[in-house]
Amino acid sequence: MMHTRAELEAELAALEQMVVQLLAEQEAPADFWDTFAEEADHFASRVAPADWDWADERLADMLRRHGAPVRGASRATLQKHLDQLDALMPDMVRGSPTYELFAEAYLPREIYILDQAGEANGEWARERLREMLLKHGAMEFD
Repeated sequence: MMHTRAELEAELAALEQMVVQLLAEQEAPADFWDTFAEEADHFASRVAPADWDWADERLADMLRRHGAPVRGASRATLQKHLDQLDALMPDMVRGSPTYELFAEAYLPREIYILDQAGEANGEWARERLREMLLKHGAMEFD
């Protein structure tokens, strides 16, 4: 269920309190990012597509204000890139008579998405890309 901006603002305030506490308690950055990513994903699941950019900016601003480095694009932003690629896939698969031609069309887009994902969401993005390749009957690249 999508929430209103007022409801999302309240959730962001609670998330911000958690960020302050996590940054104070966590010794290892990976521990912070694991916990934060889970909570941020939960938050993002309730954001309407029209509010994705707004939510991304609010989360990034929150992290900057409290000294947590922003490491890669959010899952909401990455999902937009994945959705765009997914829409192109049928034509890329059908329109590429050889593996090389398909790779030439597909790989730059995959590299861009993985580069944008960074450490924080790299594995998540890789899994979505694998699922997309299987969905469209394309080969997975090594």
